[in-house]
Amino acid sequence: MLLSFPAGFNITAVTCQSVYGLSVSACASQSSQVLRVTGLFPNTDVYSLLSLSRVGLPGYVGEFPITVQVLNGTNGVIGQSTALFAVSTTPGSLAMTIQSVGSTTAGDITGVQFSIVPADPIPQNGNVKISLPKWSPGTQDLQNVQSMIQYSAASDRFIVGQLGYQIDCSSSAHPSLVCTVSPANPLSVSAIPASIDVLTVSGLSTTLQPGVTLSLQLGLSRFRNPPSTKPVTTIAVTSFTGSQQIIGSSTSASYQASQPANVQQVLVTPAATKINDQTSYDFQITLPLPLQVGATIRIGIPLQIGITAAGTSLLYSAAGSSPLYQAPHMAVVDPVNQIIELTGLIPSS
Repeated sequence: MLLSFPAGFNITAVTCQSVYGLSVSACASQSSQVLRVTGLFPNTDVYSLLSLSRVGLPGYVGEFPITVQVLNGTNGVIGQSTALFAVSTTPGSLAMTIQSVGSTTAGDITGVQFSIVPADPIPQNGNVKISLPKWSPGTQDLQNVQSMIQYSAASDRFIVGQLGYQIDCSSSAHPSLVCTVSPANPLSVSAIPASIDVLTVSGLSTTLQPGVTLSLQLGLSRFRNPPSTKPVTTIAVTSFTGSQQIIGSSTSASYQASQPANVQQVLVTPAATKINDQTSYDFQITLPLPLQVGATIRIGIPLQIGITAAGTSLLYSAAGSSPLYQAPHMAVVDPVNQIIELTGLIPSS
């Protein structure tokens, strides 16, 4: 019996063990892809079992059919099948860290460095794809959907073969890198949170060997920090062969803007200013970044200005209302320190 494995397998070091219907020393490799099995018992049963060890699997993900030929004593083919035997592979590991090379403030446009370490070789004609969520998942307007990777449909070159816009990137070890961003275009508001932009990195100078770091830096105006200091944990990276077969992948990469953005302006206007009078205050707050769904605003009132929990019914907001969310509501959440919280805010639009 001959077992023929597809290209990419290596069976030169295979060892085998009879489970049923074969002699003890029953197989020998004829080449890196063909295994010859001998010592079959006379045809009194409908099956034989053979265990193979030390099979070298391909370096990419796929399903690989194995051809089985049953021969007679003069090597004539009795039967052949590929339908019942196949081997599936799963991706190898791939590590990636992300570090700002400029501002670490939420919402700032800056540069960023990706450091990618494969566990399996990435060929010179292969590529790496980094998947990033949309920058503004809280918007209720498709016209205001933004990307973390900054590109311009007007000025950046569109590469038809990669369906993406070429942006500037650099790597000292791979000076000919090409980086393209393929932005997702959600068709509905509900699809925005699941929309993913893909940064494709190609043009390696040599095969990227296991354990060797690919350090990739985007231009200083090509990356926008997340809109808050909450870590972004939905960043994925995948490596591919030149024919777009998966080699390795990881979904554990994350990135965080460590510094909050400064509130640009707060105007407080009292209705009356005479000492000891009861009065009302109007707050006009200009935020540096759009609000996301579920956002809150907290305002600290000086202790010299008296407010009490019993008076919370007198708090109101002139921020308006949204047909999709509850009307904005204000409440004293910390009477001791006089902290007022504004909730039910309109998402960015």
